[in-house]
Amino acid sequence: MDPRDRLLWEMVSVCCIAETMNTSLMTRCFEVAKDEEIRSTLHELLKDEVRHARLGWAHLSAERAHGRGPFLSDVLPLMLEASIEPGFLESDSQGPWVDVLFEYGELPWRELVQIFRETLELVVFKGLDSMGIDTAKGRAWLSSAQTGQKD
Repeated sequence: MDPRDRLLWEMVSVCCIAETMNTSLMTRCFEVAKDEEIRSTLHELLKDEVRHARLGWAHLSAERAHGRGPFLSDVLPLMLEASIEPGFLESDSQGPWVDVLFEYGELPWRELVQIFRETLELVVFKGLDSMGIDTAKGRAWLSSAQTGQKD
């Protein structure tokens, strides 16, 4: 693989997908956390995640302007698979939940899965689509992963 394509793969995987996902997750954690030290830490981390996500999207935009990146459509399912733990989308619950955990910025498993799905649909897929990257294979991966029937 061409070095620029390898870099683009990494930037999309790490920044456009993972850092965008982290931004959504940390935003929600910040919203529910009540402990001031945790909120302060989350705020600092969130600023960093936003910068990283923006860097990835800017890099993708620049590379697309030069016609690079059509291969991303084919490798999108690999990127998505690598972004989560095995079984993440198939699980209903990862143990007992107590609401007091919200105060410390913890979220229940079901909400983590919901954030993952919504961020893919509303941000990542739409962003890739807007840059001419076909997300059909990524959407098919998400649909099959949600039902536990990965190809």
